[in-house]
Amino acid sequence: MIQAFRNFTNAQIADSANQRRSKLLNILLLGITATTLLALLLLSIASLLKIFDQSAGLIGAILVMIVGLMLCFWLNYHGKVLLASSIFLALITLVFAFADTPSEVVKGRTLFMFVIPILMASFLVRPYASFIMTAFISALHGTLAYLAPVTDFTPIGLIGFLVIALVAWLAARNLETALLNLQEINQELDQRVNDRTRELAGANDLLKFQTLELADNNLLLEQQAHDLASANDRLKDLDTLKSKFVSDVSHELRTPISNLLIYLEMMEVGNQEKNERYLNVLRDEASRLQKLVTDVLNISRMETGSGKVEYQWVDLNEIGEKVVLANQVRAEAKKLAIQYQPEQALPTVWAVADQLNQVINNLVGNAINYTADGCIEVNTWLDTEQQRVGLRVKDTGFGITDLDISHVFERFYRGEHAGQSAIPGTGLGLAITKEIMTQHNGSIEVESTVGQGSTFTIYLPVQNGTAARDSKPGG
Repeated sequence: MIQAFRNFTNAQIADSANQRRSKLLNILLLGITATTLLALLLLSIASLLKIFDQSAGLIGAILVMIVGLMLCFWLNYHGKVLLASSIFLALITLVFAFADTPSEVVKGRTLFMFVIPILMASFLVRPYASFIMTAFISALHGTLAYLAPVTDFTPIGLIGFLVIALVAWLAARNLETALLNLQEINQELDQRVNDRTRELAGANDLLKFQTLELADNNLLLEQQAHDLASANDRLKDLDTLKSKFVSDVSHELRTPISNLLIYLEMMEVGNQEKNERYLNVLRDEASRLQKLVTDVLNISRMETGSGKVEYQWVDLNEIGEKVVLANQVRAEAKKLAIQYQPEQALPTVWAVADQLNQVINNLVGNAINYTADGCIEVNTWLDTEQQRVGLRVKDTGFGITDLDISHVFERFYRGEHAGQSAIPGTGLGLAITKEIMTQHNGSIEVESTVGQGSTFTIYLPVQNGTAARDSKPGG
């Protein structure tokens, strides 16, 4: 109910001063209307009971008063505060003027009632409106005194209206000045609050940005720490590999060097008739030593990239045929059949011819070394789906165990059969083969069954399935 009363008395006016006047006017209109309706009810009862014989005229005046009050309320509701207040003040002034006989009004029996509109004028209209209302009331009194006529009329009583008007003007002006100062203070406070809010919002945004920046820096530091840890682990692994490499090379070099020294000494102090056999052993050990040194140098050059290589368009079929022919005598010496089945019109590949020759020679040589009887098959083909050419070396040899097959491409690793027999080798051939295929963007795969043989397959990429000998990659 209280909220409804507030909604009723509050007018939707932008200007705060006019809004205050409008609210005050609504409260007065509401109170006077209620009082007027109560008076209308009492007069109506008195008229019915014939207690007051002049009630008819008063009832008419009250109805006119109610209509005037409704008009003021309508004007005030639509924002015409000044007009509504002026009509309201004029209305109550006329009511007070005609509420008594002209003679009594002029002589002063209801004179004090006119103080009310004078005071109201200062607060409902403007502070100076109290003087306007005083002039209006004085003119009204003078007119009534002339029309009555009142012979003993004196304007001394009207001087009191002027004093009341002065007091009302001072009070209203001081009130409006205080309200204006308060409004300015509120506006200044609002501006400070808004400025501070913007500053805090800016500081908050800056803090969020700094927080995100710190989080990014933290992530970057974590990534760098992870990279450093990985690099450190890699360095440790490389250091371990270096130590193992030096140890393995030293071990592999020790055997042929020891054999060379032993057989040289045997040639000096031994049976001279066996010198020819000793020389053959010395040649074999020297060849073994030479191959080991060559393999070590080759794999070192490939890792460091210090070796000078020349890429060109190479015919894989041609290299395969040369390797097979070069190993034909070794195969026949072991009574092994060696077959070569190239695919016709095989695209050329961008490669280093000598390195491809070394790869295929390693695979065919191993196949001969690890095959006691049967045959060796070498063939090439084109894989159109994956745009690559392949070369396969298949033997019917000892095969590779599951334990050995995961280590065959490691340096100096030699499988079970190599360790239990006199099969020559350095343990670097397949490691070099793997490195060469990696540098050629190719791959090598192995399949093996113990007692049935092994199959090594290499793949090399081609350009769009075809290539020309006088072209270059991307050309």
